[in-house]
Amino acid sequence: MDFALLCPTMPESCPGILETSLEQAKQAYGDVDGNGLSSPMQDGQVVYRYLLGLRGQDLIQGVVDPTAPRHTPEQVESFLSTFESSAAFSRGKRLERTLSSEGRFPYF
Repeated sequence: MDFALLCPTMPESCPGILETSLEQAKQAYGDVDGNGLSSPMQDGQVVYRYLLGLRGQDLIQGVVDPTAPRHTPEQVESFLSTFESSAAFSRGKRLERTLSSEGRFPYF
């Protein structure tokens, strides 16, 4: 992977920057559906789908608890859209574009 694309000013420090960014992202929107749990298999997959550009039912299908406070596509999209200006979100989008262009980003 070309870390210069993700961390253009200091590519050698990119792994640490990414780890910090992922931790910040987890703290910021780790509980996407608001059910009180931060689960990589549910909340993480929704964030991943959101980063891929999926919206509507494609965003939440099969991973959001229908009894959770945020269980509709509109509620989840509204929650995640509040983070789009964050530094962690921006780095996540750059990572997604890089991995996608290298053909290494799986699609759910």
